[in-house]
Amino acid sequence: MNAGWHQVAFRRDIEAELTAADIGPHRLMLVDDGRRLVAYDATCPHRGTHLAYGGELDDGVVVCPFHGRRIGLGLDQPPPYCVAAHPTCDYGGSVFVLPHGEHDTGLPEYLASLAETHCFVPTFALDAPVPPELVIENVFDTDHFTAVHGISRRPVMSVAAGPLGRLDVEAQFETVAPRLWGGERDGATTLVRTRFHARVFSPGVVATTLGDEQRPQVVITAATARPGGGCTIRVTLAVWDEGDPGPPDHATVMALATDSRLAFEQDMAIWNHLDVHAANHLDDADRPVAAFREFCRAFAT
Repeated sequence: MNAGWHQVAFRRDIEAELTAADIGPHRLMLVDDGRRLVAYDATCPHRGTHLAYGGELDDGVVVCPFHGRRIGLGLDQPPPYCVAAHPTCDYGGSVFVLPHGEHDTGLPEYLASLAETHCFVPTFALDAPVPPELVIENVFDTDHFTAVHGISRRPVMSVAAGPLGRLDVEAQFETVAPRLWGGERDGATTLVRTRFHARVFSPGVVATTLGDEQRPQVVITAATARPGGGCTIRVTLAVWDEGDPGPPDHATVMALATDSRLAFEQDMAIWNHLDVHAANHLDDADRPVAAFREFCRAFAT
């Protein structure tokens, strides 16, 4: 499991006071006391049961379903039994956790600034048979955009360190057909050029800005390790609304969601048969991928 931000749920899926929210082998529970949502370790320090399965919230503690011990929430609680809290970002219909507070790259602040001009729309989740970092790595994989997704020409990518340890990548994509969510037709050809700017906050979270620079649309993709292997991918859209309190444009939401799901379905055809343990021999075209892998090393735990 990597350090850094992980999305563990959509807010709409949390209906109980205690909800399991495991990140790979790290067993967590989301505790909703009606005022705020916070992630805590879920393994009972008495005998190891998972507190989210059958535990009950009672006057600020969790009652273990195995032996009835009262487990304090936070390490500042009186001994002998308590569990650690972890920074939790409950924003825009998505829930992110930063285990142990390590490698904060400014995701909550970015989401808050994005909310000034965009409306968040949680869309879909699906499981993939690969580690989370391989899902996010596709953002940097120039050749796969042409071979898998039909981009007309291999994009030239510019990769640079962003603020607070984030990694940014910029490019232009050329496609034959325009997209409802943005892109400008090249006057000399029939190709459409689409701006692409991805902000990578961790090996499992990326926010990708697409289309018109004046009215950018953002696709937030999070891939989180599952306990049994592979990962769960969750996609949230941030649709330009200029601060309008009304709902976002339905046609734009549907176009972004449809294109995003199609891209993952195309990737899944590769992932389902990928040997994730095979030796890699990167070449010059893989320099952006190499930069992302170097970025990931800082998050290794």
